[in-house]
Amino acid sequence: MLIKGGIKKLDNTLYALGSNINYTLAIWLVSVIINHFLGAGELGRFSLAQAIISPIALLFQLQMKMLATIEYDIKGRFPLYQKTILFSECVFMIVILVIGIITKQPGLFYAFALFKAVEVYYNLIQGYHQSGNNFRYVFFNSTFRGAVLILLLITGLRFLRSASIGFFATNVVLISTIFIYDLRNIKREVPSIAPRGSTGETKKLFTDGVTISLVACMDSLIVSIPRFMIKAEYNEVELGKFTMVLQFFIAATIFVVSVGHPFLVRLKSSLQKNDKRSFNLEVRNTLLLFLGASSLVIIGFILFGDLVMRIFWGRENAYLSTELKLSMTGIVPLFLSSIFIYVINSLKYFRIHLMYYPVILVSELIIGFFIIPAYGIRGGVMTVVFAQVIRMILSGTVFFIVLRRFRNGPDTIMVDDNTVAV
Repeated sequence: MLIKGGIKKLDNTLYALGSNINYTLAIWLVSVIINHFLGAGELGRFSLAQAIISPIALLFQLQMKMLATIEYDIKGRFPLYQKTILFSECVFMIVILVIGIITKQPGLFYAFALFKAVEVYYNLIQGYHQSGNNFRYVFFNSTFRGAVLILLLITGLRFLRSASIGFFATNVVLISTIFIYDLRNIKREVPSIAPRGSTGETKKLFTDGVTISLVACMDSLIVSIPRFMIKAEYNEVELGKFTMVLQFFIAATIFVVSVGHPFLVRLKSSLQKNDKRSFNLEVRNTLLLFLGASSLVIIGFILFGDLVMRIFWGRENAYLSTELKLSMTGIVPLFLSSIFIYVINSLKYFRIHLMYYPVILVSELIIGFFIIPAYGIRGGVMTVVFAQVIRMILSGTVFFIVLRRFRNGPDTIMVDDNTVAV
């Protein structure tokens, strides 16, 4: 039984790792493909659209994948989740339309925004399957979406020189797949998937989701703020080159999500069994795993950073390998603080993050204001790394406070959604 449990745990982690590698690699390759067909200037413009849209999408995502993963009765509450996410999607698209009209954005802006809206909905679908430990479904779902995106984007750029058409075509295929395949599979297990639920329940779920998503939004801003500063101080070409360097740091988050979601499922299982010992062991082992993984990644990029830059971005950009290696030092605090945050969220202390995250952003703004004008792309990288160190220190402090309360708490360790997080 123990061996079977270990194999199941490994399978889930591998499926989660595979799904995130495949999908995030596809998203990462979008920048490589745009740079290949249209050059660094167009990559810079796309990067700016990402910097605007991604934090907003994360805010309205409501972190449905995480909430659904730790939900104890997702099948019974799926209609409520459906109602809440559709409402959030509508608000998201209205906000995007207003921003696009005011700032006179091109078609690529709207095409990418719609793509992010589809991604937001898929977070609910994947969260539903993760809650039932069905990481295999998540793997094939993510792989399919990544393959469709790359294939249609290359087609749009190769024959029409248009990334917008590639994204719009991807949206059509993915939205069709939701109705033809994904929702039909869920209907086999859920009697009714029609959006419904009381106003109070919807408001509560939306509030919890926005609270966690606000943290994810601010996480995205940690990467976006230096982009805005480089664009303001220099030009779109420099922004494109900064994006080349930072894409590897962003790709490092693959491992965080891949291990993090199965980790959440195991923490939920420990909480349901009221097993503090198992909970503590999961936390310790995952922290050790992340420390080991981050060390290997850093060593790999120190040894092969020059080669990686030449392969993906060309010989003319190989000089940026120093900045690439510098950016990789940021994954140690990124990995550790992410585990701290997963543990805090598993105990449903959602609102506590709002007490310290603004400090991270304000600190990054101050740091970037002084070093980006002086050091350019390297200054942007240093700004991101410093922000991650601050994130690690503050989230780690909260983690130890929450974990102490948890260990010294009552026999029943279930934390209610309304638990005061201070």
